Amino acid sequence: MGTDTYVKSVINSYLHKLVKYAYKIFGRTQCKLSENRYGIVKCSEHIRKMYLENTLLIGIDDRVNEMMDDGYDLRISVEPYKVKNQNDQELIGVIEKIINFCVTKNNV
Repeated sequence: MGTDTYVKSVINSYLHKLVKYAYKIFGRTQCKLSENRYGIVKCSEHIRKMYLENTLLIGIDDRVNEMMDDGYDLRISVEPYKVKNQNDQELIGVIEKIINFCVTKNNV
C-alpha cells in the first residue's frame, strides 16, 4: 500500500477491524528486509517459511509486479496513496476484492 508509515496510519485509522483477522500486516520495509538480510527478493517465500500455518497471503501495493510474486494468493494493484480519505473509493474497492476473494475461495 505504500510506505510503512502510510500503511500503519491507514490500518490504525480506517482498517482497524482488519487487525482482528489479520495475523500479520507487512509494510514495504519488511519486504526490503527479506531481500537485504536473507537474499529473498520476493517476501512471499520468506513469509511462508516464517509461518508454518496455512496462510492466506494478500499483497496490496502500487508496485505489485515488482514487489510480489506468484506466491501470493491475491495481489491487488493500487495507485500510491498520499493522503488518507475516509470516503476513499480505492480502499473500499480493495476491501471488496478481498471479501469477494475470500468468499469465492470458501465456496470452492
